[in-house]
Amino acid sequence: TSVVTIEVAPLPLLWILPLSAYLLTFVLVFHPNSYCPAWLRAGMPVLIALAAAHYFVVQQRVLPFLIDVVILHIILFLACWYCQDALYRSRPRDPSRLIYFYLMFSLGSFLGGVLVSWIMPLVTDTLLEYFVGFGLVALAMVLEAPTPKPSLRDLRLVLYWLAVLALWPWAFPVYRIQGMVSLSFLCVWLFSRWKDHPKIVLVATLLLIALAPSLEILWTKRVMLFEKRNYYGILNVYELAGIRLLKHGTTIHGMQGIAPETHRIPMAYFSKFTPVGEVLSSEALPHRSVGVIGLGAGTLAAYLKPGETMDFYELDADVEDFARRYFSYLKDAEGEVRVLLGDARLSLQGLPRKRYDVFIIDAFSGDSVPAHLLTTEALELYRQRLTQDGIILFHISNRYLSLSPVVWVSARRLQAKVLGKNNREPRPFTFHSSWVAVTWSPEANRTLSEDLKWESPPADFFPDLRPWTDDYSNLLSVVDLKNFLGPVKVFRPLTW
Repeated sequence: TSVVTIEVAPLPLLWILPLSAYLLTFVLVFHPNSYCPAWLRAGMPVLIALAAAHYFVVQQRVLPFLIDVVILHIILFLACWYCQDALYRSRPRDPSRLIYFYLMFSLGSFLGGVLVSWIMPLVTDTLLEYFVGFGLVALAMVLEAPTPKPSLRDLRLVLYWLAVLALWPWAFPVYRIQGMVSLSFLCVWLFSRWKDHPKIVLVATLLLIALAPSLEILWTKRVMLFEKRNYYGILNVYELAGIRLLKHGTTIHGMQGIAPETHRIPMAYFSKFTPVGEVLSSEALPHRSVGVIGLGAGTLAAYLKPGETMDFYELDADVEDFARRYFSYLKDAEGEVRVLLGDARLSLQGLPRKRYDVFIIDAFSGDSVPAHLLTTEALELYRQRLTQDGIILFHISNRYLSLSPVVWVSARRLQAKVLGKNNREPRPFTFHSSWVAVTWSPEANRTLSEDLKWESPPADFFPDLRPWTDDYSNLLSVVDLKNFLGPVKVFRPLTW
């Protein structure tokens, strides 16, 4: 579930699919007509090898994410099916002991949740529980029946397999059908030899657990400066082609040039060619006082001039630590910069006298969407923190959700002027981004539409969408299906 929702597709409610796979296997096995195919019991070592190889394929990003999601759920379904069957076969024959059996069953589920949610973020910066889970399966296979000790030849084959995993991304840096087929064939051929030797499978899994962080670096080909996992996800800072990047899960939250000539240039979603860059560079719009929800690398501080102020509202304290330690936008800012840690709405409610010329909400492009920052009540709170000609800017770039209708409907409910703009032309150090502006000032609306070429949506745009409130939000209603199917349509699986 962590790999699917953090590394592949950070889509809201996607965790329901892994849970459904688990519950379906429970029904199949603990049904009066229990069923588990014999080939699955014999083929678990092969499944472990294929699952390990596919984890690194996910890191390489060579398959469409929808295909990765399907493969990972097949792996999860088969692994759960095997484990449920092993539990079912070990159940006590004495009915009086069934209470104890199901108590241990529930305790195991609880300990698994504690391991993934509480312990693993403290002991590792990667999703190592993926391999730990298969290691526990291999250990259960060893404990189930006595087997011979692994031979030196088997140990050498395991080392050769790990060496192949380490060298594979250099041989196949992009998708090639022959690469996928040969890697799968190697896993099937090698681990099918050990279907009756679970001890060697356990040794291979333990070595994989020890080497997984290093193998992950080889597959991603990044110069990793620092990586940290906390309860909000995985943060890492790495360098690529003369650029230093801050990444949270699968989303880049900021980047900065390493060379002196690019060091002070705002980049990515916040370059001077983006809508937010145009607003903060405009002489026709006031921006002496700016508020920002979402710190990232602190890129927007590059627009400050002497006498101007910018307040960043950030939930994750580690993001501030990374922004100050590995990026210099905050330190090099010519104006005054403050970082306020905590939930943005609560922090704003504690500053009733604060007013901003521009208030920017940049919290929707990452791994989870904080719906409480998009509600009508939230928009009313932002309005109360604006100056007379103030503007609210929503950064709504998101790979999976179309959030602009949510902003438009809520803004119209509060009788605000709404405009939108995105930048599609390729520019240096610039990512495509989409923005929505909300204002109650006729002058600011005129400047945005006439001078900066922002566009108003049609009057009847999304008339049926219900405004989000603190009591109601519906992420499924704004899922963008084109982004799901688009990569699959252009994927060529037989590429040689």
